[in-house]
Amino acid sequence: MNISEVTDRLKTAGITSNPEVVRRWIRQGKLAATMHSRKQGYQVLPTDLEGFISSYDRSNRKSIDKRADTEYFRGFQDGYAKAQADQDQLFQRLLRRGSYTDQYRILRADVKQLVMQGGPLDENKKALMEYIDRDSFGRDDAGLPLKRPKSFVAVIVLGKHMRPWTSEHIMPYSRDNGDGTTISPEVAIRRLLVSYYRQAFADQQKAIR
Repeated sequence: MNISEVTDRLKTAGITSNPEVVRRWIRQGKLAATMHSRKQGYQVLPTDLEGFISSYDRSNRKSIDKRADTEYFRGFQDGYAKAQADQDQLFQRLLRRGSYTDQYRILRADVKQLVMQGGPLDENKKALMEYIDRDSFGRDDAGLPLKRPKSFVAVIVLGKHMRPWTSEHIMPYSRDNGDGTTISPEVAIRRLLVSYYRQAFADQQKAIR
């Protein structure tokens, strides 16, 4: 029996379908074989092959299968994670160009209320609101500064990202409430908007100090 025939038999036995594995077992002396010429390649007697199959350690077979499954799953996870990362980068680029699937009108009064209600005790809430105005409510649709902040801003959403129309900042978007439930897009956007700007403002203040 040549390598191809041996591989077919081992595949039927559920051991391996890889001819290179068969050759390695032959080189390691695990499977008896002879080679009369390079042209013919390895030859295995049917009795030797059946003896190998009979003596094959079932626990070893299970460990090989388990390892293969684990490696396949890890490969699948890595591939999926890379695809997700590539998609996120694409969505961010599209979002910067003005592409979106959803758009929401966010009122400045609602954002200001969240700013005044939350945050650290020592936070300068007035300065934080001014920071938010400068980047979003205080700009026109072309991104140019206004004398007075607008009463609302349009926030565009694409995938897991969002962006105030007047800002260049890409922010994470999710409707997850943190307890397994979901909230309305407007409520989620207001919370995420304030959370993002609060962190950005705090980082700016640390840099100044």
